Amino acid sequence: MSDSRYDSLARVLTTHSTKLKAGERVLIDVADTPEEFVIALIRAARAAKAEPHVVMHSGRISRELALVLLVLRLKPWPRSISLA
Repeated sequence: MSDSRYDSLARVLTTHSTKLKAGERVLIDVADTPEEFVIALIRAARAAKAEPHVVMHSGRISRELALVLLVLRLKPWPRSISLA
């Protein structure tokens, strides 16, 4: 079930703020945004005959990946490598 406020905001963003035109490509780059709103943006872009592309970022996932990298960086490197 879509929220009419999402639909309304998506329509304003695509018709007034960005003035999308037919055939234009639009990148929808969002972080921690409800999927329902992203869907509303996609539908509004398609209604304007534009070509939407989406990149979604998740703060929780980015944090988890950063923690893994931090742990890997803290592991000591071997002092020498023997090829024999």
